[in-house]
Amino acid sequence: MEKKELVSSSKVKAVPFVLGIRSAESVPVDVFALASLFFGVLVFLLRVRMYAWLSLLTLLASLASQRPSEMEFKQVSASLMLVVMSFFSAYGQPLVHTYSKT
Repeated sequence: MEKKELVSSSKVKAVPFVLGIRSAESVPVDVFALASLFFGVLVFLLRVRMYAWLSLLTLLASLASQRPSEMEFKQVSASLMLVVMSFFSAYGQPLVHTYSKT
């Protein structure tokens, strides 16, 4: 009987869970997405194939670490297209040949 009296005498009130809404300023910066863009630009400037792979890797890490509620289709599609274009730039362009006059 003592336990029932103890529980009934305590005034514990359940508080319902309220999901907090973040403002645009309080959302943390996605470092992986910025790194993906950085490596994608380096591919266009330096034509180094390793940077294309790093761009793809950091894009996948960015997609894996984001919440679905924070993802924007425009941002994801732009990052994906930059990665695809960086692969085309690194692998798809023909090699430059020097022709000698003989």
